[in-house]
Amino acid sequence: MKQSLVLRLAVALLAMGACFGMKAQTVSGVVLDAATSEPLPGATVTIKGSTAATSTDIDGKFTIKTERESGSIHVVYIGYMPATVGFKSGETLTVSLREDTQMLDEVVAIGYGVQRKSDLTGSVSSVNPDGLKSLPATNVIAAMQGKVSGVEIVQNSGAPGASNSIRIRGMGTVNDSDPLYVVDGIMMDNIDHIAVDDIASIEVLKDAASAAIYGSRAANGVVLLTTKSGEKSSKRLNISASIAGGFMKVANAPDILSPADFARFSDYVHNANEYTAIAPDGSMVLTDAAQAEVADGNDWWKQATRTGFNGKASVALSGGDKNLNYYVSGNYLKSNGIVKQSGYERISVNAKINSRLADCLKLGVQAAYSRENRDEVSEGNRGVIKSAITYNPLMPVNDLDGGYTYLTPVENLRRLSYEKNIDKFTGQVKLDWNIIKSLQFSTRASYMMTRSDVDRMERNRASEEVIGTNSFVVRKNPIRTNTFGWDNILTWMPDFKNDHSLTVMVGQTMEIYRINSLSSSGTGYGGYDDEFNSLGFAAFEQATGSSSSGYTSLGLLSRVSYSFMNRYLLQVNFRADASSRFSKQNRWGYFPSVSAGWRLDQEPWLRDHSWLSMLKLRAGWGQLGNNRIPNLAWMSLMSYNKENYIYGVGTPTLKPGYALTDYGNPDIKWERTESTSVGLDFNMFGNRFTSSVEYFVKDTKDMLLEVPIVYSAGWASTPWQNAGSVRNRGFEIQVGWNDRIGDFGYGISGNISHVSNRVTSLGQYGEPVLGGNLKSPNNLGYVTRTVLDAPIGSYYGYICAGIMQPSDFDAAGNPVVPVKSSAYAYNPGDRKYVDINGDGVIDDNDRTTIGNPHPDFYYAFNLNLSYKNFDLAMAFQGVHGNEIFNASKYFLYSNVTYNGSWTSDYDFSNVASDYFQRVYRPENVSGYRAFYGPNLGGDVPVPSTVSSRSTDNFAASDWYIEDGSYLRCKQIQLTYTLPAGLTKRMKMQSVKAYVSVTNPFTITSYSGMDPEVGKTAGDEANTAIGIDQGTYPQARTWMFGIMLDF
Repeated sequence: MKQSLVLRLAVALLAMGACFGMKAQTVSGVVLDAATSEPLPGATVTIKGSTAATSTDIDGKFTIKTERESGSIHVVYIGYMPATVGFKSGETLTVSLREDTQMLDEVVAIGYGVQRKSDLTGSVSSVNPDGLKSLPATNVIAAMQGKVSGVEIVQNSGAPGASNSIRIRGMGTVNDSDPLYVVDGIMMDNIDHIAVDDIASIEVLKDAASAAIYGSRAANGVVLLTTKSGEKSSKRLNISASIAGGFMKVANAPDILSPADFARFSDYVHNANEYTAIAPDGSMVLTDAAQAEVADGNDWWKQATRTGFNGKASVALSGGDKNLNYYVSGNYLKSNGIVKQSGYERISVNAKINSRLADCLKLGVQAAYSRENRDEVSEGNRGVIKSAITYNPLMPVNDLDGGYTYLTPVENLRRLSYEKNIDKFTGQVKLDWNIIKSLQFSTRASYMMTRSDVDRMERNRASEEVIGTNSFVVRKNPIRTNTFGWDNILTWMPDFKNDHSLTVMVGQTMEIYRINSLSSSGTGYGGYDDEFNSLGFAAFEQATGSSSSGYTSLGLLSRVSYSFMNRYLLQVNFRADASSRFSKQNRWGYFPSVSAGWRLDQEPWLRDHSWLSMLKLRAGWGQLGNNRIPNLAWMSLMSYNKENYIYGVGTPTLKPGYALTDYGNPDIKWERTESTSVGLDFNMFGNRFTSSVEYFVKDTKDMLLEVPIVYSAGWASTPWQNAGSVRNRGFEIQVGWNDRIGDFGYGISGNISHVSNRVTSLGQYGEPVLGGNLKSPNNLGYVTRTVLDAPIGSYYGYICAGIMQPSDFDAAGNPVVPVKSSAYAYNPGDRKYVDINGDGVIDDNDRTTIGNPHPDFYYAFNLNLSYKNFDLAMAFQGVHGNEIFNASKYFLYSNVTYNGSWTSDYDFSNVASDYFQRVYRPENVSGYRAFYGPNLGGDVPVPSTVSSRSTDNFAASDWYIEDGSYLRCKQIQLTYTLPAGLTKRMKMQSVKAYVSVTNPFTITSYSGMDPEVGKTAGDEANTAIGIDQGTYPQARTWMFGIMLDF
């Protein structure tokens, strides 16, 4: 027993001695690109089964210590497939990695750098641009709709090339809330000129922790676009080409009266048989004269619309080796809209060259040019869509003089359609210098020029055949902007050769912006053809004006990213910005942010769970700025010849002189947004299941507002003030599952977001901000009001109490319910409203908040199926809980004329097809209306030609408010990929053909043509959203295309 114990003790002592006597082994080697043998700096090298780790240097070399005589190393490099290689003590290894396009997708741009998704601590979402190429959208933002959680994209119009509203995590200001766009490092306010085929990656920076590096312009979020570059390839030349074409039709035509039914409506308004008569069998028929007039009537909707065409083509040439790569592309897009004379055409070219001048020096040169030709038609309260829906269908196209009948859709298209051409050029030169192993300096100089020209010729009732005294107005409005930028970035990435990883970045940015505009107009007589579209012919009533302004900005920025053991992540950003849009005392703004992450899946107690791919908890806080105000808002400006002054005594004379035209406010300062967020990323089963959940609070403070001044101050413009605060609070959820079973693959993904918007301050006096002015021709006035403790742009009006019944009157015929003061008598069939303040009178004090244009939720989901060479993709998108102010009902359910008059005898607007079912009729209905019988439950007032009575009956109220919720199938696409063997014999890399339909169906209870209603045409403010005055509807589009890679 004692011998056994002694023996065991001796063995233990020998083992301990061996351990203490072991020497640390060294494993060294180099990591190379398998295709080009180019060294890969920054690759992560670890000893399997231990925590030892290091990174390769600028030459791809590494050295790592271990106590093992042999084992395996694991090498990981962003964009390449990982590799595991065995080693023996003292051996020098060569590890070759192959590119992995799937891993490349896991690298995201974060502003002045890139980062792996697994290392992100802020809220950054990526969009795969390959999934956008086949969409018929004319711009990138429209194609992104529904692809990112927390990002609400609304198409303001279905017109080709129309703008979109994009709101990232809610609406933080009453002003423009669109995000900042950064394309290849160049800041922009618009990216409509970018072709989807040229985009390599899209990232959306949603919180302050990720966007603070852009500081002063990032309060509404940032969208980062990186365009394609040449790649290292065994081929000298790679060619990619695509072509697609298709047609568009109206997805949902208006449901209005035919000319025959409109004749009956006319008799209904007059309560007399003029167009109609009662037949012997008791039916109602049109008279012979009425039938002749109906036969000559018009379907204005068909007169104004057509089957549209959409086509696009692209070609790209690329190639390169370890010393030089290039990318050159050309793109063409043309879309003829579903409304006649509307269209959009874009031609763009892009070229990039990247060259290695030396082992430590790289040069990049890029140039891009685009030309947009827009054929615009009028939209809004006097637009062609509204007139096509509501114009009297018995009116002729031409009047008795041979000219066009005024205000018809046909005349509207000829008078108010116009061309707008936009040329844009961007160029930049970038130099990257690896000063030493861990220190890199980058400098970028950029230039952007935009030139737009509006060319309008308004032909007032002119006829192509009859040349008389018909007038025309010529308007020219050329605008040119120039932007110069210069960025300098210094990045330090020390190699600690242990569990610590550190990246430090400091930099400076500068931007100089200038805008010059010229406006001129004149009136001419007797011309019609385009040859008369010249100020030389329009020599009467000529007027000209010009303006020039700009701003200069300077930014200082820094970022520190730290990681410990690839588990604990920290990032700190700070940016200081100065802008000439503010006075000297308020010129600088300071914007810090901090975020942290915890990779729980890298903890020892979770690392061995093979089902867990990633589990990361992250949180961030930061501040952002907004300076989107006029360039000289802080200055008071004067102009000559704006006012007349009295000179002399006795016989005084009037002389023009200088007058104050713009009140400035030198005390205005940066609008500031403070954001806090907490998120959880959770992936399982080899990343087949992915998910992300995030909660956020975003507070906008010192909101920039134009606060009204007293009238006695004169006619000067309203000055800007910091007079408001807004809170957006909500959550976003994004989940997905992708898998493959043999030849069958499938994937489903979706996202849902909720944002609660609330105004928390409106300055010292809390005065409301009015918006959505529908004064003409609707006579509704302002229909939105931004007030405390309510969302921005809330609808404002009366609350309906139904239709007045006989029981609402006393024996003398006087109303016994509260009514508006009026010189005209009330009758059963007039509308009644709720007396909010209980004073017995209906007036402006009884107007209140009646609706919310912001959705409770917006969501999207996608389904992808594949079998062998076939792929089927379906995308759905929708919103829930928002409301729409359907201003079209003002015309569709009343006897008002197109011009807003109630006194016309016959020139009424057309009405909805269910008008007769909804208009009120009393028990004792008499005259022509008796044919339809009583309708006590009708919600539409009895028609009246008394202007004030009709105006009161159709005042802004909750009768116009409708549920705007919808679920839309955005796209269904079937793709076929030719077998690889066949394409190889054709000496091609791949061939794909697809067929798709966009907007095949929409599920909604909204009565208008399209429930997706954004901003009012021509109004960028957020105080006029969700108001439908006859918006250009979205089309249903069928596309056929082919994509080729050589």
